[in-house]
Amino acid sequence: MSYNDANFSVSQAILNTTNEYFSATVKQRSRMAQEQAGSSIPLSSRLLKDALYCADWMPYHHPAIKDEARGFMTKDIGGTVGVVPLSSLDFASGSGVVFDDTKDTGMVSLLAPTSVVYANRQERDYTVIILGMDAKGKEIVYTFHPGDPVPPSTVSIEDLKAFGVEAYKLGCACDDVSALLTMGFHNAKVISN
Repeated sequence: MSYNDANFSVSQAILNTTNEYFSATVKQRSRMAQEQAGSSIPLSSRLLKDALYCADWMPYHHPAIKDEARGFMTKDIGGTVGVVPLSSLDFASGSGVVFDDTKDTGMVSLLAPTSVVYANRQERDYTVIILGMDAKGKEIVYTFHPGDPVPPSTVSIEDLKAFGVEAYKLGCACDDVSALLTMGFHNAKVISN
């Protein structure tokens, strides 16, 4: 695949993605937005959207990218990796991680305030975007972030219910790492305090 084909694929996927979903994803990555969670890029939401659309993309392969998805990478956009293993969290401060489904996908992530993260967050000079098909067969943006991908959460709201956590408890804090591991969580997205 040539650079032109890669750039076209990413640009077309951005256009195919619903504005609501793409805007929520951009806000999660923009270091300037209050909704920032996980990996971050030091641009406003508006500038980040433009940068993604105008970047030079190349095909990118990684074991964490599922077979039904495609990855692309650009060196035009860098940022801070914001997903950390649960083992790097210290709940001595009294804070815990929060259950979250900001993108309304039915899959639950963990959000960890910076006060409980003691691992060094690393800077990366490249961004990866992951594309895949929507229900109508159009290729859309699933996610993007600085650095290599990690497998997405496989914990659904239904899974949480099986552990006694009701959907209305999204946003509630938990500080029991062994319980979180039992539920199937492995990582948390870092958020500002």
